[in-house]
Amino acid sequence: MGALGRRIVTRALLAACGALLIAAPLAAAAPPGSELFPIKGVAYQPAPSDYGPCGPPCAYFDTDFANADFTELWSSSGSGRGDLAAIQSLGANLIRLYNWNPQRNHLPFLNEAHQRGLRIVVPISNYFVLTDGRALPDIVRQVYVDTGGRPSKTPHPAVVAWSVGNEVDLEGDNRDPNVRRANLGRVADAIAALVKAEDDLGATRRLPVSAPVSFATFDDPQPAFSATRTTLEAIRAKPQLGEAFIGSRFFAAVQTFNPGTYLRDWLARFNREFPNLAVWFSELGVPVNGSCGGFVKPPCQESEQQQAAYIAAQWREAPPGSAGGAYLGGTAFEFVDEPWKGGSEGTFGLAKYASPASWRQVGGYRVDALVHKPAWDAFRDPVNGVRLVTAENAARIAGVDADARDVVALDEETGEAELRFDGSEAGVRPGTHIDAATVDPRDGSLLLTFSRAQRLTGVGRVGPSDVVRASGSRLSVVLRAARAGLRGRGADIDALAVDRRGRLVVSTAGGFRAGSHRFAPQDLAVLRRDPRGTFRWRPFLRGADIGLTRPSENVDGAWIDPRTGAVHLTTTGAFDAHGVRGSGADVLVRTRGGGVHLGWRAHAAGVTARGAEGVARDVR
Repeated sequence: MGALGRRIVTRALLAACGALLIAAPLAAAAPPGSELFPIKGVAYQPAPSDYGPCGPPCAYFDTDFANADFTELWSSSGSGRGDLAAIQSLGANLIRLYNWNPQRNHLPFLNEAHQRGLRIVVPISNYFVLTDGRALPDIVRQVYVDTGGRPSKTPHPAVVAWSVGNEVDLEGDNRDPNVRRANLGRVADAIAALVKAEDDLGATRRLPVSAPVSFATFDDPQPAFSATRTTLEAIRAKPQLGEAFIGSRFFAAVQTFNPGTYLRDWLARFNREFPNLAVWFSELGVPVNGSCGGFVKPPCQESEQQQAAYIAAQWREAPPGSAGGAYLGGTAFEFVDEPWKGGSEGTFGLAKYASPASWRQVGGYRVDALVHKPAWDAFRDPVNGVRLVTAENAARIAGVDADARDVVALDEETGEAELRFDGSEAGVRPGTHIDAATVDPRDGSLLLTFSRAQRLTGVGRVGPSDVVRASGSRLSVVLRAARAGLRGRGADIDALAVDRRGRLVVSTAGGFRAGSHRFAPQDLAVLRRDPRGTFRWRPFLRGADIGLTRPSENVDGAWIDPRTGAVHLTTTGAFDAHGVRGSGADVLVRTRGGGVHLGWRAHAAGVTARGAEGVARDVR
């Protein structure tokens, strides 16, 4: 979908020679916060297992761990636990923090987050909002620095937004509307102080601002509507903010633990009530002992597995871009369980402590070993789809007999499989194997290339780099490779994808040259067609940019997630992408933010066929 508020009209037409034509996006003004779309975030407050607040010089004076004092928690250098690398491996692109103590040094944390493609939402905690805001200018000064820590007129490149307060609407006697108005008025005061501190610095770029509120109803039957409305009124009442600030910098933040179907409908109602306001769920999840809420099919037993199913449904049924594009996305609450909170509040985590004895002392703080809960995988990939699997030789895949000419569709939810493409019925010659297979996200048809030239039923002769569409039993040629400038053995297409604009994206076995562009076997090239009908290949992804340079790292499979734009790749052999390692049967994912992590692993999924490749998915 691209930017929030943008409506994309896509007309996929088949040209005379079979190339794909795409209509250009129609851009409209986007409300504040739209530049953050899509948000797939993690709430990060990794309190050690012996956490307990106390005054200085205690190590745990507050819950600010995103700094140089607690490097062993988040860094991968030395013996660090590597929380940032773990969050990157989830496919997350944003981290929401809760406490920012300006007495601590946050620069190393910001720099590593930036290197990993993780965006940071900097908090102004309730203490600074409700009790003492004198440190606000110091926080702003810490954010407006470059990667070397030098003062800057623009924020650190990792920082993308401010979060002011946290459920301030619940503070004090929140049943009294006057108390709520006063508390949310303090939020507006803090925002005004933040703006003044930016002005004093001469800031040339300002960040979008949100103020997370609870899902309480108060005096409106719709959860969070009352608190959101009161927050907007408080901002409008500040002369230095007003409607101009809302229209240029403010986006809504709501915290909810409700089921996905409810949230989908709620988002539509929110968009009708606040039509020009973007919104994100700054906390989204469920505790273990609340994980049956909204699941009407008995029996339902509260468990970590049920928590995972609940979380997957939240993301699947209310995905970023819902409500006409108003929904930016959400933040998983939270990275790790916090049992010190007690009760249900302590079981929200995607991970948990390994055991009471699995920790080591570093300086004045404890570094616990962590175990991933089922919710970890549910957050990483919440959408059940159909994975397309091919193999080099005849094999039995999930109970289905297939050979190298076939494509097997594997249901990720049930584990059941069936032939999606039967090569023998299509007339594919014995001894041929499928070089590249992907799915067109618009209609679910398959796009295929084959290892050798041959004649196909109803199509005629096709070359080894010609792209064939298989829609049911009907075959058609989508692209004659020679007409697009792909000639020679090295130009055989062995990886094929369709981008979010409907354009063909390929990688070739030996690389090729097109005009002034040279493409290595580790690269992806996108096919464009100009108004005069001329084909032009342009770089889409350079393998070297993500560390793919060796012969074993030649890209031989690709798929582009139509929901997020993440690029999924397989390689001919083992790969090492900036420290993310895998085999040729593993899927490497490159997110829109530039981070890389492991995706689907054939052996872990029980697919052990030689040369098995399962990079493409049908997620309609």
